[in-house]
Amino acid sequence: MVWSTVSDYIGRGRVYMLFFLLEVLAFWQLGQTREAFVFELLVLLIISCYGGGFSCMPAYLSDIFGTRQLSAIHGRILTAWGLAGVAGPSIVSYFHAQTGGYTASLYFFAACFVLNFIIAAVLKQYGQRKKETRTAI
Repeated sequence: MVWSTVSDYIGRGRVYMLFFLLEVLAFWQLGQTREAFVFELLVLLIISCYGGGFSCMPAYLSDIFGTRQLSAIHGRILTAWGLAGVAGPSIVSYFHAQTGGYTASLYFFAACFVLNFIIAAVLKQYGQRKKETRTAI
């Protein structure tokens, strides 16, 4: 509920950009932390962003694409989310087998979140242009 409320005030695009920025920092820091309490706080932050992504997704999709095809698009997003739930542990396992630890996989995922941040920024720009076009017509 916290993240969806924040998205109402600052906008869904900005919230997703914030999610990805926080996750870049959290995953990067997880690879370096040796303290249990810091580790737990970072995992809590990551889980918070994960749940926040679920809570904001339908509203964000309707902001970008409108409500006409929302259910079909949301279904595709959830399917991709599920596939990531299968691929993620496989990637972690691969990195662990190659390096003997988890640090490389954490850095890999931090890099993936950098890419996600860039995509979110592009989508925010796309949504802004689409909104400006709709109001001009």
